[in-house]
Amino acid sequence: ARIVRSHPGVRVVSVWDHDHGRAERWASALAAHACADLDLALDAEALHGALVYSETSRHRYLVSAAARRGLAVYVEKPLAASQTDAVAMSEALAGSPLFSTGFFLRYADAFLRLRHAVANGDVGQVHRAAVRVVHGGLRHGWFDGEHAWMRERAEGGGGFFDLVIHCLDVAAWVLGPIDLVVDVRLRLSGHHGVAVVRTESGVAVEMEAGWGASTPAIQMTVRGDRTTLTATGGRLLAGSTAVATGRPPDAGDAPRAWLDALANRAAQPLVSLDDAVDRVRATDQLRRLASTDDRRRSQAP
Repeated sequence: ARIVRSHPGVRVVSVWDHDHGRAERWASALAAHACADLDLALDAEALHGALVYSETSRHRYLVSAAARRGLAVYVEKPLAASQTDAVAMSEALAGSPLFSTGFFLRYADAFLRLRHAVANGDVGQVHRAAVRVVHGGLRHGWFDGEHAWMRERAEGGGGFFDLVIHCLDVAAWVLGPIDLVVDVRLRLSGHHGVAVVRTESGVAVEMEAGWGASTPAIQMTVRGDRTTLTATGGRLLAGSTAVATGRPPDAGDAPRAWLDALANRAAQPLVSLDDAVDRVRATDQLRRLASTDDRRRSQAP
């Protein structure tokens, strides 16, 4: 809402939510019309795009409705609650004029510089990497009340799966496609955990994600035979020395880039539909492995 209200090239025409009271609240905040019917919202005159910010389990229904009208679509991450839904949405969106999703780390200066350094060979042969996307939102009550659905495995998936998809995306974006999920370990709450994946080039990537951290962190470290680089907040470090400073990650950067493209303004690259589907696939693999380990522990003597 903050981003779309301040964008000079677009305005919100209509708002729909299955909870009409929620639709009315946000329509008021956006100076738009609250629609009681989804079709009315999507058939509004002069509509060019749809922003999907619903419970994850509802994404397929909403995206399919927008895609049938040929609208540009922005979907908050993750694209879908399952690989099956993601593939169906990809097929529906095949003719969409514009798509993106919320992988905002791609727009942060330090992470862009890290990606370029790896691609240019400045790090040398990469041996291993680590990504952390964590915060303490669970104990701060961020996921209570209206946002409690994010704690449910069938809806948002819980804290680990909410944030590990950022780890998966930035790992693949910097180092290349992910080939294999090696391991995953969740805390009993399911809202925090660690995982290891391997890229097609053979790099092992350790990931920590979730809502249970005492100190928030958004960072990626890449270790090569020439140097070790770490993108953390707005800084790029070589060892412990800052070699570049820029804007820190901002969750608003991803929808802002899509809105820029929608308004025909100079736009940064958007997230491809194929990448969005692939990250859901990798998350599904993590979820299956975590469920297998849960069963093994429950059956242990």
